[in-house]
Amino acid sequence: MLRFLIFNVGHGFCAYAVTPSGASILFDCGYDDELQFYPSRYFKDRGIVNIHNLVLSHFDQDHV
Repeated sequence: MLRFLIFNVGHGFCAYAVTPSGASILFDCGYDDELQFYPSRYFKDRGIVNIHNLVLSHFDQDHV
């Protein structure tokens, strides 16, 4: 089963998926200063050290 998380980043986008085979995919890297959500901190705090694929929708600051 595909596991998929969509994060509340206010403006921008950030989502994370893990495939049934264990491959991880990060969709955009949006963050939220007000909520103190930063993808790098989220993954580090959970011991996630590898992301197998990165999908960037476009190169705006709130996505990259």
